[in-house]
Amino acid sequence: MGKTLLHILLFLAIVANSQSFDISCEKNELETGEQAQIKLKYKGIDPIIWIDNSIYKDTLSASIEVIDYSQIDTINIGKEIEFSQTIIVTAWDSGHHIIPPLSIEVNGNKIYTKPLLLHYQLPKTNDKEAIKPIKNQIDTPFIFAEIQGLVFLGIVLTILLVVLILIIGYLIKNHKNKKTEVIIHEKHIIDLLTERYTELKQNKTWLNDGEKEFHSELSAILKEYLEYRYRIKSIESTSLEIIQQLISLGIEKEITQDVKHILNFSDMIKFAKQKGAESQHEQALNILYSFLKTGKKVE
Repeated sequence: MGKTLLHILLFLAIVANSQSFDISCEKNELETGEQAQIKLKYKGIDPIIWIDNSIYKDTLSASIEVIDYSQIDTINIGKEIEFSQTIIVTAWDSGHHIIPPLSIEVNGNKIYTKPLLLHYQLPKTNDKEAIKPIKNQIDTPFIFAEIQGLVFLGIVLTILLVVLILIIGYLIKNHKNKKTEVIIHEKHIIDLLTERYTELKQNKTWLNDGEKEFHSELSAILKEYLEYRYRIKSIESTSLEIIQQLISLGIEKEITQDVKHILNFSDMIKFAKQKGAESQHEQALNILYSFLKTGKKVE
């Protein structure tokens, strides 16, 4: 009887050790807004129920925000099976943030990962240091051969310019019907952005499978506004780079959070092919309009 009980306990220990559910991150020290890759991996012999949260879960804790989920990979190694998934996350507040244990169901029982600790700190900036070249320029003697191509180009352009002036003078002299000069007043950039916003809101393209086009125009209007309002490089920048620039300028947290909300929501629609509710689209439009209302006060 004792040997039988011992065999049963050994068998249960082998089974328990034959499965594992782990969580890890490439690095634990990050800057606010920086994206981190969280790895989830299950290895065992029992059938599991892996709940894919990528459709509806956008946070792992109060401070950790989910950017994207990868597909769930499956590998069979003999009798063992291995599941893995990558979760891309970020955080906008500095400090130590804990990802609580995550679970899956294995053979009717839940098993959990260990909690994961990530440390986020503000980006390092130095506004007092002057901009200077990395190395001083090297003084070299002047050689005419270096500019002879420019001299030749200048001569050709001068000849073309003289010919063009003569042609324009001839046309003006022989033009009998004087046309009324039309004066076009340049519109203020905020007026132009407001017109684009109004057209975007009226069309409601997201109702006709046009969510990607809608959010491309929405984020483009916001980026042009930010470049005008705060004199930052936003049109060609990523969402993370824009947020970091606003933080370094000391912009109010409420404004930064609203900008982050629109950009992250647009990125999820454009790149992760997610779907948003009508109320979310309307909320993004309302935030953008609140920026445009006050934008013309800044000259």
